Order: sequence, then C-alpha cells, then structure tokens
Amino acid sequence: MWEKIKLLKNKKLLISSLGALSFISFPITLAGVTGYFLARWGGGKKVGLPGRIKSIILNIGRYRLHFHHWLIGLSLFFLGIFDIVPVLKETIFQGMIIGVIFQGIFDYPDWYKIIRRAL
Repeated sequence: MWEKIKLLKNKKLLISSLGALSFISFPITLAGVTGYFLARWGGGKKVGLPGRIKSIILNIGRYRLHFHHWLIGLSLFFLGIFDIVPVLKETIFQGMIIGVIFQGIFDYPDWYKIIRRAL
C-alpha cells in the first residue's frame, strides 16, 4: 500500500516537473521524455534485476562502486554545460540526459547507494 502511495507521489512530481520544463522549451521536454523511456527500456524491471544494458560496477577491495545511469548522465550533463564536450551542449542531448537522470532517481529506491560492501 505504502509503495503505491510513494509511486503515485513520484509520478505526480515527475509529471509536474515535465510540465514546468515544457514552458521553458518544447524540444527539451520531448527529448527528456524520450530519454526517460529509453532509460526505462534499458534498465531492470525491479531493483537488483539485470536490465537490457549491463550496469557498470567496479570491485575495489571490500567495496563495490556502482555507477548508476543517473550518475553517468549527471557527469555527461556537466560535460555539456561547461562546454568540455561541445556536442553534449545541444538541446536534444541535454533533454535526453535530463530524462535519464529523472528515470534513475524516480524509478529506483536505491538510487543513492553508490558504494556498498562486497558480499
């Protein structure tokens, strides 16, 4: 029951965020929705299940470093914003990256778990 309420709140926040973004730029919104659904298609159905695209996890000593797709997207976003990789500054790429970041944070409850102890 509580999971359904939390899911409904997340969807409302996502829809309202996309609505606010659409006032700024329609192409960014369209690309963001595309990025969201591409990330959803490529990710696992539930937390811990493998997706179509393999996760990047590095084993470092007793710890596992998980590069979530939202974290990779955030890095790409900043590479574009600061003009380090100029092609990433394009509106379409920025929108898609924003969609990937939203999907990674709003669809997975373990989005903040980057460093874990190895089993």
